[in-house]
Amino acid sequence: MNITNLEMIQASMEVIGALFCLITLFILAVNKMTQKTKYLMVMFGFSMALFLFDACAYIFRGNTDWLSIIMTRVSNNGLFVLNICLTVTFVGYFYNALSLNGINISGIYAKISIFFFISAGACLIINCFTNWMFYFDGDNYYHRGTGWYIYTAFVSIGIMITVYATLLIRKKVARRLFTVLILYEFAPFIAIIVQIFIYGISITNIGITVCLTILLLFNIRQESEKKKMSGINDTKEKTMYVTIFMLILMVICMSASIISCVANIQKVAAENAEKDNRNIAHLVQSNIENTFLPYLTVTQMVASDNDMCEILKNTTRETAKDSEKQISDYLRSVKDEFGYQMVFLASDKSNAYYTYNGILKYLDVEKDSHDIWYKEFKESKRKYVINMDTDEANNGALTIFFNREIVDDDGNFLGVGGVGISVTKLQSLLRRYEKEYNLDINLINYNGLVQINSNRSHIEKEYLDNSYLSSVPEKKFVYKKMDGFYRMTYYMDSLDWYLVIDDYQMDKSSAHRIVLPCLAIFMVGLLVMGAAFTFISKKERVSSEKLMERIRISLTDELTGLYNRRAYAECVEKISDKQLHDNTVIIMMDVNGLKTVNDEIGHDAGDELLKGSAECMLSAFGKLGNVFRLGGDEFMAVLECSGKEAREAAAVLDEVTASWEGKEINEISISKGVVVGSEHPDMSLNEIEEFADKLMYEDKDAYYKRTGKKRR
Repeated sequence: MNITNLEMIQASMEVIGALFCLITLFILAVNKMTQKTKYLMVMFGFSMALFLFDACAYIFRGNTDWLSIIMTRVSNNGLFVLNICLTVTFVGYFYNALSLNGINISGIYAKISIFFFISAGACLIINCFTNWMFYFDGDNYYHRGTGWYIYTAFVSIGIMITVYATLLIRKKVARRLFTVLILYEFAPFIAIIVQIFIYGISITNIGITVCLTILLLFNIRQESEKKKMSGINDTKEKTMYVTIFMLILMVICMSASIISCVANIQKVAAENAEKDNRNIAHLVQSNIENTFLPYLTVTQMVASDNDMCEILKNTTRETAKDSEKQISDYLRSVKDEFGYQMVFLASDKSNAYYTYNGILKYLDVEKDSHDIWYKEFKESKRKYVINMDTDEANNGALTIFFNREIVDDDGNFLGVGGVGISVTKLQSLLRRYEKEYNLDINLINYNGLVQINSNRSHIEKEYLDNSYLSSVPEKKFVYKKMDGFYRMTYYMDSLDWYLVIDDYQMDKSSAHRIVLPCLAIFMVGLLVMGAAFTFISKKERVSSEKLMERIRISLTDELTGLYNRRAYAECVEKISDKQLHDNTVIIMMDVNGLKTVNDEIGHDAGDELLKGSAECMLSAFGKLGNVFRLGGDEFMAVLECSGKEAREAAAVLDEVTASWEGKEINEISISKGVVVGSEHPDMSLNEIEEFADKLMYEDKDAYYKRTGKKRR
């Protein structure tokens, strides 16, 4: 999708305007304003939609893909519909405002205005079938038709009727109300007149929104004054003033920033476009030449085989059949080794055309058009030539032939040898680059005839401009500015063809890569600020909950759900000496036989063993303290209880492990070492941990001795 610098700035302004309307709507909805303000909310909603449709019209025009074609038509029709909706809503606001101010006026003016607005809508409906009002050219650009002026006239007359009604009641309303009404009515009318003469930049929506904002501020001021006169001290209107003022200031500043940013990005993109495309062109050229290199090498091998040269040197038309098997066997061996579609030898002395299946034919350059290539090659005096032709040995398949001369030691011409490959191999390479870089790639001969193209129907049928090919130097690209694209041409001397690359992104920058990301970031920033302004307390609570969840996860063992080693380290740091020697119990535990289960049954069974052990530990010790998994099959419990309670809990652990059953294993055994801090007043925490570890290993030794199981 492409967009010019002017379109980019215009689209940026439109989206910024839509964001301004959206945030204004949000503020009005939160503050629950009066009935009159609700009309303004609807008008801000229509203005927001106008901005978005207008932005889409600028972004998608000039592009011919199906999405752009649909979006330009939807957005332009939407613009005209929304203009009618906005003016009708203003008429409703106008009469509501007069009613609230105790002013009566004939409804005939409203009916006449709406009649003209409906007439404008009828123009739009007619245009759906006739393109009478506006149409799109082949490049998907919008153009006005005769009906556009009639539509605009209907809308303008409808607005002017409301202006006339406003002038009638000018002495009955406050001067400020009269001023803002006239301002709103004249601003879009003036913008329409200007756009009749200045075509290409939309200013109507901006003018409408500016006047609509002034209308909103006046309404807030009027409501505030009424409450003040009634003795009501309400700060909501003041808050609205400050909020909208800050919003306008923020939008102006950020608008200037983003438009400046987009313009600079566009400038830098334009400066770097040629450099980038030169690099891409060299990449394509290098890969194409590297693709051809193996075929040229094999062709040289075929043409320089000494045995074949000797046979061709001594073979005549009469003896050609005698050497058929030897030559065809050699050609088949080359075909089988490299997998080429065709491998051939053509004898100049006998005119026999050998393939891997024997003699296909005898060349007749005078009568057979398929044999003209041989005559042209021989007369060219070139060592090798690449040409596009149909392969008679393979049902006329379109084939690239690599032809190389065969000469004897004295330089006498003996014939031609070479290989042929299907054109589809190179076509797939071209398609990949064309799709990746939005290019059109051709290989052409000196006459401009297309030799290779990703579209088969172009090959050997279409011609490109060859008037400048004589000026293309070797090993250098020639860059030409064409109508709507940039052409890069390179002479490939190894092929005697010209590589022609047409780039269709030189004059425009991608909207997806430049405009839309900038506007998306801008939109997210504004919406986040608005949401934070309104729901700060909720955000803080959610943030606090997320923080606690992260802390919980960081302190929890993923497999068992127990606390992990990090949580244990934090726990023991908080244990004072007094607490340690009064009511702290340290229990070191180790799951017996985990390695055996992992090795003999599998790691899923091992995980089940660890999870089951954790469940048993929590069942026994959960009410007295915390259980930690230190790693592998090592566990630790830190309890706050007496020694008696700790030993009773250890006995409970033995009971629950004895009765536990799982899906893959039916036995859990846990060795443990229980140390009661109050029973060892002279030990530090580290010493108690070491002592508990020692007792645990003694218990483990006793388990293996008692059960007779092999310890691993």
